[in-house]
This record gives sequence, structure tokens and C-alpha cells, in this order.
Amino acid sequence: MSSDQNNVYPPDESPQSQTCETQDDNMEMYLGSKLIKARPMNMAQYFAFKNRQIPEDMQKKFGADTAGYLVEYEPDAGETVGYQSWSPREVFETAYRPVRYW
Repeated sequence: MSSDQNNVYPPDESPQSQTCETQDDNMEMYLGSKLIKARPMNMAQYFAFKNRQIPEDMQKKFGADTAGYLVEYEPDAGETVGYQSWSPREVFETAYRPVRYW
């Protein structure tokens, strides 16, 4: 992870704004947050859980045994289960921190 990923920049100073292929001078940068649920699960376990085959491009990029997390987002109105996806461990642990209730 580069040191730039830990910093927040004004829109005109962001390294990403200088290299973004879809840069729009009228767009501002935003930092968001989401409350999610997650549990450790490697990629093969995730696709077995979803009853799906691992897409070839993901198999080549990560490998079936790559450690990661099953991620579940808050459900939309009227739904009981939120959108579910898989995230590689390094990506997940860089972006999320556990929430402890006390």
C-alpha cells in the first residue's frame, strides 16, 4: 500500500485526480463510509457458498485459496439480506476496521 492511500487531499492535489481516466473538472472528491458485516472466507469457499463457479479472470488474478472475506452490505428497503460480495484479505483489512459494541 502506498503512503498516498492513507492521506486525504484537496481535489486539485490528489494523485488520483491527475491520473483518473474519467476525470471531470466539475466533480468533487468525497470520502464515504458504510457499515457492513463480514467473515473470513477464501475465494473458493465464497463461490461454493454462492453456488457459483469461480470466474476464470478471478481464478487467474487471485487463485482459489486466496484469503479474504465474505462481505454483506446493509439490505435495501424491503429486502432481508444485503448485497454480498467477496474481498481479498489485504484489500478488506486496508479499508475496514472491526466495530466493537460495549
